[in-house]
Amino acid sequence: MLAATTQYMILYNFILFLVIVTAMNYIKTAHGFRPESAIAQKEALFLLVFMIVIIAFRDWRSPLYGDSFVYGRSIALARDGANNLWDDWGFNLLFTTWAKVGLSPESFFILTATVYCVPMYLIARRLDMHYTFLILLFFASSFTFFAFGVNGIRNGMASSLVLLAMTYKDRKFLMALLLFIGFSLHDSMMLPIAALIITLLYTKTSFYIRFWIASILVSVFVSGYFQQLFLQLDFVSSSGSGYLGTAVDMEGVKFARTGYRWDFVMYSGVPVLLGYYITEIKKESNEMYTFLLNTYLLCNSMWILVIRANYSNRIAYLSWFIMPIVMVYPIIKFNGFKNKNIAVALILLPYFLFSYIMWVIKPYY
Repeated sequence: MLAATTQYMILYNFILFLVIVTAMNYIKTAHGFRPESAIAQKEALFLLVFMIVIIAFRDWRSPLYGDSFVYGRSIALARDGANNLWDDWGFNLLFTTWAKVGLSPESFFILTATVYCVPMYLIARRLDMHYTFLILLFFASSFTFFAFGVNGIRNGMASSLVLLAMTYKDRKFLMALLLFIGFSLHDSMMLPIAALIITLLYTKTSFYIRFWIASILVSVFVSGYFQQLFLQLDFVSSSGSGYLGTAVDMEGVKFARTGYRWDFVMYSGVPVLLGYYITEIKKESNEMYTFLLNTYLLCNSMWILVIRANYSNRIAYLSWFIMPIVMVYPIIKFNGFKNKNIAVALILLPYFLFSYIMWVIKPYY
């Protein structure tokens, strides 16, 4: 098992290397850089294996991986016959079955890392086989990628399956099945599932952009009302003050401190600005992008309304898991940028730089 600090450095510096090399390859290519499918697939498979391995083979006993330690220790309880370790019945069934077979915590974390990462690869292939590697790199570059692989484990697996389900909007039965499995792993998926149903029924992106802007204004003045409202939801109330209650001991917990996080609002706003540019200025879109962007906007608006809450990162992630797609999709699918190659580099580099600063550079200051 890799020590936590070693694992952090390997992950983020290797992704930094990939991001820089990828950006340079796009910049130096004069026109219409489009990797051949076979090459892109080999690169993507290599990246997928790396993503699974770096998450799976972690020192789950490290205090930096608090949730991992809880899951690992609970394997023993499940072996002894405890059948109701978790409220989410799908995950509880998976967990207890795995433990009763007699398998180790290490093998369980290989399973969860696979369930978390493989849907990302499948999503990338479904959206565009020629850009599978690039799309997957956006996933790996996300601010929350590692955190929800080693700590928010149930949430991470569930969100990957829900996002995969969204790419099957033209195959309703398969979409519903994946949504059901995702919800069974973590009932917080009720928010994105409700949002995607709404956005399937009402598709006007300009309305969701205005709603997102309005949510910022409302949250500045009356966020306490919405915080209490969210506490009534099952997936929030089951964790009580741990998600949206009053902070008790916030020291050392990234993002968990209370207060208005303008830095994360700006981070969340990048795909909104990109979406506004593509849909309102360039007047380009399609059904898939409209669906993904509108769902992101609605989910992110819900987080902004409770942004001052303790551990609101759990709510933020219910929109941020969609962010890699709404960042990269308009670049590869539409003609809104004069030079797509430069656009890829200028979006990919700062997108990962935010993650690198927050997880590698900032802890030293």
